[in-house]
Amino acid sequence: MDENNLSYLKKLQSGLGFGEKLNWVLETAISRELPKFTLGISMKHRPLESNDMAAGKTDQIQYGLNYNRQQDGDAYFLNTMDVTLHKTGESVPRQQTFDLDRDHRITALQAYKLLSGLSLEKDIFVKPKGAEPDAKRSEKIKAWFKLQLDVTDAYGNHPLKVLRPEYGYDLERVLEKYPIKALKNEDNLLMPYRRSATAITGIPI
Repeated sequence: MDENNLSYLKKLQSGLGFGEKLNWVLETAISRELPKFTLGISMKHRPLESNDMAAGKTDQIQYGLNYNRQQDGDAYFLNTMDVTLHKTGESVPRQQTFDLDRDHRITALQAYKLLSGLSLEKDIFVKPKGAEPDAKRSEKIKAWFKLQLDVTDAYGNHPLKVLRPEYGYDLERVLEKYPIKALKNEDNLLMPYRRSATAITGIPI
């Protein structure tokens, strides 16, 4: 067993939002020298569309982490993540397979948000413009992600839109078009937090 490879995979699983829950089964699968295997785990979430913070965790989501062994070595790679979301009130589950490399390491929580129909902003690493194809240096940029849940491709996946800065989408510029009073007064944005702090401490802030 390649201990460095195992340590890296454990850190990768943790970074994706699974903590140490899968470490033991990962180590067991690798010790058996399987050519490929899938590790599964289930979670529950409060529906994102619910405004009730005390609402029950009724959205159920299953993850399958797909590992493959290197053909000419002992190292293993985590290539894809299968995600199945059972939304409250829906009889048909929502499903997606994320390619961790191509899809910029979508995490467990980000996958849940995307399958729930939300857009999200995420830091990604890309090659600088004009860089050679084999260049290793990359730069960090912010991009917006959105799943087209009303469309499926030949593999049964929903197309994943990745909008980079060059697409010209500027959230602040878009919000400026709307008469949102709270955005014009910084004190309004902080008011809910000040009320909470006053209720806890008894001291007006």
